[in-house]
Amino acid sequence: MDYFTLPFYFPLASQTNHFLLQGVTYPWDMLSKIIPAITSFINQNETASTALQEGMQRNHIKTADLTNSSYFFTKDVFFTKPFIDKELAIFIDAHTLVEAGATIKSNVVIQERCQIRQGAYLREDCWISSHCTVGHTTEVKHSFFFPHSEAGHFAYIGDSILGSYTNLGAGTKLSNLAFRSLEEKQKQAFPPLFLSTSTSKIKLPNKVGAILGEGFESGCNSVLSPVALIGHSSIVFPCMCVLKGIYPPNSLLRDFETIKNTKLF
Repeated sequence: MDYFTLPFYFPLASQTNHFLLQGVTYPWDMLSKIIPAITSFINQNETASTALQEGMQRNHIKTADLTNSSYFFTKDVFFTKPFIDKELAIFIDAHTLVEAGATIKSNVVIQERCQIRQGAYLREDCWISSHCTVGHTTEVKHSFFFPHSEAGHFAYIGDSILGSYTNLGAGTKLSNLAFRSLEEKQKQAFPPLFLSTSTSKIKLPNKVGAILGEGFESGCNSVLSPVALIGHSSIVFPCMCVLKGIYPPNSLLRDFETIKNTKLF
């Protein structure tokens, strides 16, 4: 079983030669492709409208770092045609609904027929593919949603990849940062993460959340530790804490004993 091959997680996307899957060695390598993909997409788009609709409040703090610039929505906005703000690097496609109370920060792409619900908080460097849902008080940071992914209620998604037809139960948290010592916090240091297999110890970036295969389901209030790599068609039961590691396709993670026994590494 080759647990680093992309069909292990994304059999549908692998058949279409999806751009995020091209040229990657490890599944988490996809995270490093999100920002360049957004930049290229924004720069090449010459047809989307730049006109603001009623209810779109633009907040631009003119610094070299755009992470504090955003749009806040004071009323529901349904986009009948694509919208782009090239300065803030924000794109919202047609037939997408953004509800009042949502915040969208810079460097974000939202494709067609999505729902961004009340209180959603899209931080920088997010790609939300078509037919996705970012729900009430759900926070997303530096992550990629493949089409038909849903995080409908009270979720946190940090530095993660959600395969197509993923559904996160209410309150699901995809953790992206390991515990740090007092000294590391004082130095504002973020040590790298590591993943050990039977043959090697692999160094990862300092923030990696979850890689969730296509068709993944999580029950309410489940928590996934940093570097939880879960094969396609898997289920995490409610209130479970999934340990760091690699889990095969069709995993059924119903209790802590099952989680320990199912984890490959």
